[in-house]
Amino acid sequence: MLVLLNLTLVPVMYLFIPAALIGNATLPAQPLAPDLVSAALPNGTAVPVWIVDSKVFVLSGGEPVKVTYVARYYNSSGTIVVPIDSPYEVLIRIPPGTYPVDVPDNAEIIGVNMSGVYLAVPPGTYNVTYTLLVREEGPVEAGGEGQPNTTAALPTVEEGGAEGTPTQTGPTAPAPDSTIILPVLLIGAVLGASMYIALRRRGTGCGGLGETDRMILEYLERVGGEAYRQDIAHGLGLPPTTLHKHLHKLARRGMVRLVDEQRRHRVVLVRRC
Repeated sequence: MLVLLNLTLVPVMYLFIPAALIGNATLPAQPLAPDLVSAALPNGTAVPVWIVDSKVFVLSGGEPVKVTYVARYYNSSGTIVVPIDSPYEVLIRIPPGTYPVDVPDNAEIIGVNMSGVYLAVPPGTYNVTYTLLVREEGPVEAGGEGQPNTTAALPTVEEGGAEGTPTQTGPTAPAPDSTIILPVLLIGAVLGASMYIALRRRGTGCGGLGETDRMILEYLERVGGEAYRQDIAHGLGLPPTTLHKHLHKLARRGMVRLVDEQRRHRVVLVRRC
């Protein structure tokens, strides 16, 4: 199932639920209010939707459905915090004009374009914190409604000039073209968000890893990049509880990915030291 969180003025969550007679999914974030949850088929037809505890149910009639809602969030002086507790991978869109204050350490940048930066975050419990870059409009110029301001620039008197003789300045420089400035600002915001996330990830490399963590990473690299938990425990002589603790630490840092395969658990190397 695809989950998308859009970091706009209010955080909007999209759940793309596969085809079923009655579709259902666990909510990756609680809705701000039940009446702000809607569901629609691919052709835009609205379908009934209801929330039960942390689950959403839709009467989809055997078709895929998109559930849309405003996620619960906290706003403190313009900084927005969205609590996430998701059993699914969450895609996060950071549009231009949005600055990520805090994102999970294991977030992966999967795309950057004019619509924003796209992150993929593995299942887990975490907060997404962001703020908006607000562009204030200047005051309306004098002149009739919808008319440009035609007030001429007055000449100025240069200090030290002949008394009573004004010295006219050169022509006033034209105001910057907003059609040029806005795309530049959008591109700058996108690149800024990308650089922030990249630098944050660089800062969470192998610093702070212990000897056991490094042994696990080296073992995975030695055996081709992936192995089952029991093989790692046997190969390194680690107790299951110790291995469990270190694997989840590495997963939180985005170094490994943990894959459940029925009764076996596979560990995939994601990043090397």
